[in-house]
Amino acid sequence: MYCKKLENIIRNPESDSFQITISTIKQFDYFVKNKLSSFELDNINPIKFSIEMKINYETSLMFFIIGSRESLFQLQAFYYCECGIQHKIENLEDELECECENTISPAHQRDRVFLYFKLLENPTPCNSFSTNRESQLDYLKGEYLMEKQQLSLADLDTVIGVDSSNQILINQSREETFKRYLEE
Repeated sequence: MYCKKLENIIRNPESDSFQITISTIKQFDYFVKNKLSSFELDNINPIKFSIEMKINYETSLMFFIIGSRESLFQLQAFYYCECGIQHKIENLEDELECECENTISPAHQRDRVFLYFKLLENPTPCNSFSTNRESQLDYLKGEYLMEKQQLSLADLDTVIGVDSSNQILINQSREETFKRYLEE
C-alpha cells in the first residue's frame, strides 16, 4: 500500500501545480528509509524534508497534504505553550488549560500550532522507482526557509488558505473521534 499511495500522489491533479514529480516521490522514499528514525516516522516535519532533500517549501507541504488525503499520512497538530509545554490539539476550536495555568486558544494563536505528519504505512521496497537519490533543482525561496525549522498552522494558511487548513484539521478530528468510538 505504501508504494501505491505514493503513486496516487503523482496521479493527483494538484501534483502538477506544485511540481510534485516522480523525483519528489523518490526523494521522499529515500528520506524515510535512510534519514528518519522509527520515532520520526510518527512525526515527520515537511520543512525538514524540504531542507534536507532540497525541495521547494510549497512542493514539500503539498506533497504531505495530498499524501494525507491518500491516507499515507495522518496530520497531527500540537500547541506549544509559552512555558514550553506541548499539547496535542484534537479540535482547533477547543480552549485548553496548560499546567502553567495559561488558557490556550489554538484557533487564535495559529503561529503556536505546529504540524507534523505520521506515516501510516510501513515503507516497503517499490518496484516502480528506485530509492537512489536524484538531484533536483533547488527551488527554495530566500533565507526564510533555511532559518525556519517548524511548520506552523499559520504557514499552512499561507499556502492553502485558512478555510482549507481548518477543513483539514476538522476532518482529522472527526477521524480520531470515529476511531475512538470504534475502539470502545
